[in-house]
Amino acid sequence: MNHHGQLMRLAALSQDDFLRTVARWGMVGRFGNYAGDNRSHLSLITESPHAVERPVWEWNFATVNPGHAWEFAGELIDFLVSDAFDRSNGAITFPGRPLPGTPFRVRVYGDRPGRFYGEEPVRLWLPRRLVTSDNRQIDVLAGYGDGTFYLAAWSQSFQSETVTLTLDPEKVDLRNVTRTRRWNQNQPTAAGPPINRQTISFQLPAKGIVAFAFDGARVRPGLQAKVTDPASRPLGPQSFARTAASFGTVHAQLLSMGRGLTRAFIYTDALPEAIIAATLRYRQGQQAWREARDEIFPYEFSPEYIDGAGALELSFEVETAALKTERAPTLVLLP
Repeated sequence: MNHHGQLMRLAALSQDDFLRTVARWGMVGRFGNYAGDNRSHLSLITESPHAVERPVWEWNFATVNPGHAWEFAGELIDFLVSDAFDRSNGAITFPGRPLPGTPFRVRVYGDRPGRFYGEEPVRLWLPRRLVTSDNRQIDVLAGYGDGTFYLAAWSQSFQSETVTLTLDPEKVDLRNVTRTRRWNQNQPTAAGPPINRQTISFQLPAKGIVAFAFDGARVRPGLQAKVTDPASRPLGPQSFARTAASFGTVHAQLLSMGRGLTRAFIYTDALPEAIIAATLRYRQGQQAWREARDEIFPYEFSPEYIDGAGALELSFEVETAALKTERAPTLVLLP
């Protein structure tokens, strides 16, 4: 199960049904039948009266090590993107990167655009509750790019299924769609009339796939648009500074995830046996000076940073165990 994303992609490239089955049950079988991997004091579910009287094959619950939460989330997305690649015969593809430092062989997606039935660039978009389905056999994947909203749906069922998908109007608005395009079983169909409602109903054959492109749809990607904004620029060398003080070294840096998502992070390596508390005085541009205090080791601060509001000035001081105030030289951060 640790390799199901890679196995699914390999199955698609080699058309190997055995690898495809192994990959699918690495995910579907795990969550459908897996008894759990947590046997520590953090979970006592297996000691409950209901559990101890039943053999393992009758358990209807699973336990998950809480340290694996993000890895499980990554596994689900890896399977979803890889399964779409397989079902579409490689027509729906998004580049991934390996997630190092974990026993889960997970690939993460979204930092670069991909391709949707020959159209690019398309941004992978999987916000919570974007699509609601009335059929639990259906998986969906969405994307957007150049004024178009893309949606693919495929069935895990071994029989034909009818499905109705409802799109959240707060995330994507189809009322002004100018053209609707559709692919059935990876074959393009004639362009249909615009869909100007938030609900779509269609038939999916066994293990089938249907995809749509809605030209003129209004997409509201929110945070993702800020992270992937092409106008965002990497931070420069003046976004990082450090200075030596009598009590230790003070480190300061700007950290940015994109437009409007920049914060400052300032800390000292001073140890708690020598320091009672640290105080940071700071201001950006011509704003008034502000002050923050930290009495718990490690002594660190994350003041707000506003794009375009000017340089961030920092004055870091500590109260020592000898009840003296010691101050580091002033630092200045620029993006």
